[in-house]
Amino acid sequence: MLHSSKYNVPIGKWELNREFATQYRDVVYDQTGGVTHLDKFPATAIVAKVLAMALEVYALPSGTVHLAQQIESKNIVEVGGLVEVWGKPSRSIVRGNWRYHSIEFIVLHYNKTEILSGKTTVMVPNNE
Repeated sequence: MLHSSKYNVPIGKWELNREFATQYRDVVYDQTGGVTHLDKFPATAIVAKVLAMALEVYALPSGTVHLAQQIESKNIVEVGGLVEVWGKPSRSIVRGNWRYHSIEFIVLHYNKTEILSGKTTVMVPNNE
């Protein structure tokens, strides 16, 4: 298990491989900007993947809106190697026709070194 039992929901694992780096580069960087490859992953690339996996794990419905993101980057990650993500849902708050959900998460390198941690908040239509 983790060094902290605070994060108790496994969100997923994936390899930070060259293909993932290339996909991220192609989406984010202007091809005329001279960025030909990435040797290290920006925190934003990892967080984008965490958010995509969290949406599946927590089975958020259609109409969900990503509202806010907080991250604390702790280590640089090079291409190659496996990472795992753990989460902890926070209390939901209802405001009008929306329910706000926050998910705290931690990303660990395969050797259990903490790469980054953060919190993502989404708004879900409140159908109650």
